[in-house]
Amino acid sequence: MQPQTDRITQGTLRTSTGQPLPLEHTDVKARLAGPMASVELRQVFRNDTGGPIEAVYLFPLPHEASVYRMSFQIGERTVQAVIKEKEEARRAYQAACSEGRSATLLEQERPNLFTLSVANIPQGEKIEVMLGYQERLAFDDGEWRFVFPMVSTERYQPGKPMASGGTDQVHDGARIRPPRPASKDRAGDISLEVELHPGRAIDAPRSPSHQVLSEPLSSGWRVRLSPADSLPNRDFVLAWRAAERGVRPQVFFERKADKPGAFMLVVTPPLEAPPDAAEAKSMGGKAVRCGNCGGTLEDPGAVREVPGIGPAWRCHYCGAVVSASRQSPGRKVGLPRDVVFLVDRSASMRGGSLPQARRAVRMMLDKLGPEDAVQLLAFDHDRVPADGLGEAFLPLSPETVGRLDSFLAGLSARGGSELEEALERAAKLPVREGRTRLVVLLTDAAVGNEGRLLRRAPELLGRDTRLYVLGIGPAVNRYLVEKLARAGGGASDVLLPTEDIETVVPRFARRVRQAGPVLSELRLSWEDALPVDVYPSPIPDLFGGQTVQVIGRFSGSGRTRLVLTGKTATGEPFRQEVDVDLPDESDQVPGLERLWARLRIDSRLERLAREPSEAADIRLEVLGLALRHSLLSPYTALVAEDSEKRVKEPARRVDVVAAAPADEDGTLRKKSPYTASTTGGPMLDGLEGEEAPMSAEMADEDAMFSEPEMPPGLAAPFDDEDDPMAVTGSHGRPMAPPMPAAPPATSMAPGGAPPLMSPAVAPRPPPPAPRSVSRPPPPKRAREMALSEEESEARASPAKSLGGVLDSLKRMVTGRSEEATPPPRQGTTRRGGMALRSDDSDTYSKEQIDYAAKKGVGELDLVFLVDETGSMGAYIEEVKSRLLEIIDALEGAPLCRSLRLGLVSYRDHAPQDATFASRVVPLTSDIGSIRQGVERMQASGGGDGPESVTDGLYDLVRLDWRPKAARVVVWVGDAPPHGVEPSGDGFPQGCPCGHHWYVQAESCREMGITIYSVGCLPGLRGFAGAEDVFKTVARTTRGLYLPLTQAPVLVPLIVGAAESELDRQRLEEQLAEVVTQHEQVLAQADEQERVRYLTEMLQQQMVRPRTMVYEEGQSTPPPLKFRDLVPEDVEAGLDALRRAGRTTV
Repeated sequence: MQPQTDRITQGTLRTSTGQPLPLEHTDVKARLAGPMASVELRQVFRNDTGGPIEAVYLFPLPHEASVYRMSFQIGERTVQAVIKEKEEARRAYQAACSEGRSATLLEQERPNLFTLSVANIPQGEKIEVMLGYQERLAFDDGEWRFVFPMVSTERYQPGKPMASGGTDQVHDGARIRPPRPASKDRAGDISLEVELHPGRAIDAPRSPSHQVLSEPLSSGWRVRLSPADSLPNRDFVLAWRAAERGVRPQVFFERKADKPGAFMLVVTPPLEAPPDAAEAKSMGGKAVRCGNCGGTLEDPGAVREVPGIGPAWRCHYCGAVVSASRQSPGRKVGLPRDVVFLVDRSASMRGGSLPQARRAVRMMLDKLGPEDAVQLLAFDHDRVPADGLGEAFLPLSPETVGRLDSFLAGLSARGGSELEEALERAAKLPVREGRTRLVVLLTDAAVGNEGRLLRRAPELLGRDTRLYVLGIGPAVNRYLVEKLARAGGGASDVLLPTEDIETVVPRFARRVRQAGPVLSELRLSWEDALPVDVYPSPIPDLFGGQTVQVIGRFSGSGRTRLVLTGKTATGEPFRQEVDVDLPDESDQVPGLERLWARLRIDSRLERLAREPSEAADIRLEVLGLALRHSLLSPYTALVAEDSEKRVKEPARRVDVVAAAPADEDGTLRKKSPYTASTTGGPMLDGLEGEEAPMSAEMADEDAMFSEPEMPPGLAAPFDDEDDPMAVTGSHGRPMAPPMPAAPPATSMAPGGAPPLMSPAVAPRPPPPAPRSVSRPPPPKRAREMALSEEESEARASPAKSLGGVLDSLKRMVTGRSEEATPPPRQGTTRRGGMALRSDDSDTYSKEQIDYAAKKGVGELDLVFLVDETGSMGAYIEEVKSRLLEIIDALEGAPLCRSLRLGLVSYRDHAPQDATFASRVVPLTSDIGSIRQGVERMQASGGGDGPESVTDGLYDLVRLDWRPKAARVVVWVGDAPPHGVEPSGDGFPQGCPCGHHWYVQAESCREMGITIYSVGCLPGLRGFAGAEDVFKTVARTTRGLYLPLTQAPVLVPLIVGAAESELDRQRLEEQLAEVVTQHEQVLAQADEQERVRYLTEMLQQQMVRPRTMVYEEGQSTPPPLKFRDLVPEDVEAGLDALRRAGRTTV
C-alpha cells in the first residue's frame, strides 16, 4: 500500500474528496542585475472546503536555483522558515501538524523539483506562501537568458514497479509524479514582472515563449507578462543582447568586512578565428587581430615571452594572449563525422515537439559535409528497434536525407523514454578509424532516472564519442539536458515550442559540425600560479558562442590578475588574462557567497555519484554548507512553525494538480485529440493506476498525461456517470436541425477582429455528481455462482446448437460476399437463454447500411480476455455454451462483413498457480480453433486474490490485429492485477512478469484496441482498488466499464460492445469525408476549433453514433441506441484517422 504521506502532487489544490481548493494567483517578481537573478515567488490559495486541511504540492524551479528563504502568511500572521537537517525538519513539521499549529515544510526532490507541505490551514482562510531564490543567468551566443519554469512534465520511470509507487530505478517515483487537472478546470493565473538592470547598454529584451509588455527604465527595462498569456503551462524565457558586439571579461564581487569574499568571473567566448592573425585593412595596411575576440591589437610591438605559448601579444580588450608565431595547428581538425541521431518519440514529445525534432534533424543534416555519414534511431519504451534503417552508418546523400526525413514524418509519439537503451544502441554502432563519432540526442528529457543516466552515459559512449543534446518542448528537463551533454563531452541547447527554429537549431548545428569544443582543459589560477577555489569544477569545455561563468572565493585584497588557460580545438595552448582589483568590502552582487556554496554542494554530490565509498564524508560537508548558507539540499529542508494553535479537528490532506505543459493542454500546438486517458494522479490504497510507475513496456502517447477523470485509487472511486463516453441519457431522441456551422477560427479574423464562435456550438453538459459506492466485505475466494437448473439443462443438450455449427461450417467452406449487406437482426435468442439483442434497439436505415458497405466498414477483430480461475465458473460456462450463438449474431450484425475471434485467458504465476500465467488463442476466422480454445477453459486455481491480469493485457498487444479492423476486447474478471493492494497479494510489488497493467492498457490505446471491461460483482468489489483498475483500463482505451451481477447478461454485452465498435468505423468514414472537404481551412485552425467545427458539420448531416446503453444491475440485453454526436466522438475519430495515416490535419 502506498503510504498516504508520500502522495505528492502539483498545482491547483484539491481535497481528498475531489473538492477544488483553487490556486487563486501566482506572482513572480524577478530582479536581474548583472549575471544574477533574484526571484520572489508568491502563491495564493484559499480554503473553502468546509474544514481544516493539509496541502502538499510539487513545483519546478531552475536546477541551479539557490533556494534560501520561505515564509507563509495566514490571516495576519507571517511565519518565517528556518533551515534544518531534513529529518529534524520533518519531525518539527509533524509535531506542528499533530498539535493543530500551522506549519510549512519545503523539500528538494530533484535539483529542479521541490515539494511544499502546508499543515493545518483553517477553513475560510487565505494562504500565501513566499519563496526566495537566486541563480546565475545563462549566456549563449551573445544572448543572456532568464528562465522561469511554470510547469513540470511528468517523468517516465524506467524499471520494475515497486510497492512504494516507484521503480527499482526511480525509488522516489511517487514523489515526483505530478497529476493533471480536469480539462474543464483552469489552473490559477500567473503574473510575472522582471526588472532588468544589466549594467550596460542592451537591445530591447524579448520573450521567445510568451507575450510580454516592456517599458524602458533609467537603468534598464521592466518586462511584464501579458494578461492575455497568463496560463502557467510552459517555461517563461526572457532574452536580451548587449548593444555592443563582444563582451569584455567581467568580474563581480561580494564581501563582508573582515571575511573572505566571493567573485564571479564571466569570460567571453572565443569567436571564430580570422583566417590569419594578420588581416589586411581596407586601406592596404596590416592590422594584427585577436584570435579570441577579433579586436585589433593596440600595440603589435609589445611582444613578450609567455610560458607555453612563446612570443605573444596580449589583447587589451578581452585579455587573450595571441601568439606572434605562424605555426600550423598542432593536430588535424575537421575529420569526417559519423553522426547518430537519437530522436525521442515518447508520449511527452507529442504535439509540436516531434515535428520540431524532424525539422531540426533535417536542418542539421543540411549543415553536415559530403564526407560525413549518418544513422537515425527513434526510441521510446520499446526494446525492439523502431527505425528499420539498419545498424550501419549511411553515406550522406540526397537519397539518405530523403529516407531519414520520410521516416521521421511517419513517427507518432508514444510510450516512455528509455534513454539508456537508446544510448546503448548508439554505442553499438561501429567506431571507424579516421572519423569523429557524434551522438545527437533530441528529447525533452522527461525521465526520472537522471542519476543513473549521468553515470551510464560516459560508460556507454566511451571517450571517443561526444554527446550533443537538444531539448525540445514546453517544459524541458533542463537539468538533465545540460548535465547529460556535459557528461558526454558535448553541448546542449533548448528549443521552445513557440520559438523560431531558425534561431536555435543553426547554432546547435554549428556546434555539432565543429565536432568538439573550441576550448578545453580549462584552468583558472592567480597570476602567481596558485589555484583558485572556483566552481563548477572542473570548468566545463567551451563550445562556440558559450561563455565561462565561474564563482570562486578569495581572501586577499588589491590589484592582481586571474589567468584562464586551456587548449584550443587545434590543440594549441590558450591563455586569457583578466586584471582584477579585489575589494575589502563589496555588495556589488549580493548572494554570490550563497551561489558559491550551492555550486560546491553540486560538485560534492557529483563526486558522491562517482565515489559512493565517500558518502559519509560528503554528506557531512554538504550538510554543513547547506546549514551555514540556509540552502535547500538533499539533506536539508526549510520548515516554518506557527506558535499559535489554529485548528482543533484533524486536518484533511489535499492534493495539488497543475496546468499541463502546453503540448499537453493544446495551448500552443495542434493537440492530438486522443487524450481521454486519466494518467497522472495521486495513488491511494496501493492502486498505482495512472500514477503508476511507468515501466519499460509503456506504448501510448498519452501514457504520461492527465485528463478529466480522477485516477484509480482515489477515495471516491470512478463511477460510470463520470465517463464522458458513457452511453446514458437521451439516446434515440430526435435531434433538431442545427444552425449552420461557423468556419474554424484562425488566430485572427480579417481586419484584426478576433474570431467569433458559432451559436451552433453545443456546450458540453456538466458531468453528473458521482455516486457513492459502498464496498461489501471481502467474500471468500470460492465465490463461484451457481447455474440455474434451466441453464444446466440447456448446456447438456448439444443438439440445440448443432444447426449453428453446421451453418458456421458452411460459411467457412463457401465464404460470403464482401458486398453482401445482411438484414439487421433483432432480438436473436436461444432456447432457455437470454436474447442476444434487445427488441428496443434502434435499427439502421437502408441508406446507412449501404453507405457502410460502400466505404468498406465491417472488419471486426474480437478477443475475449478471461479470468480462468476458480471463481469465474458461471461466466466461463456462459461463454462456452453460447460461443456459436455469439459468432452467428456478430456475423449477422448489420455492419459486420468479416469476423475474427481470439482468446486470452489468465490465471496466476507460481507458486500461486502451477498451471499457467496466461495462454493465447490467436485471432482467427477458423471457428474450430476458437471453439477448441474456449472449450479448453476451466475455472480452476488462482491462489491468492489478485491474478496475472497484466500478463493477459500484455498478450493482447502482441496479437496479429488487422490494420482496418475494429479492434475490440471484452475483458471478464473479478480480481485485480498484482501490485494494487498488498493485503492478500502474493506479489505485492507488482506482477512477476515485470510489466505494469496500466502501461499495457496504454499500449492497447496506442494500437487502437478498445477494451470493454466487465467487472463481475460482488467479487470484484471485495478487493480494494480492483474496480478502479477495471474502470481505468476501459476509460484509457475508450471503452466502457460494465459492472455485471448476472452471468446471463454477459453474452448480450459482448455482442453490444462489438456492434458499438463497428459503428465507430461508420462514424470515422463520415468524419473522413468532412475532413477531406475542408482540409485546407482545418489546417489553419487549432485543435479545439477543429473539433468544434467538425462536430457542427457532422451534426448538420444528422450523423449520430449508435452505442450500447447499459446500467448496473440490468437483467435484460442492453439496447443499441442512436445518440447525439459530442466532441469526444470527433476527437476519437480524428485520432483514428491520424493513426491510420488518412489525414495530416
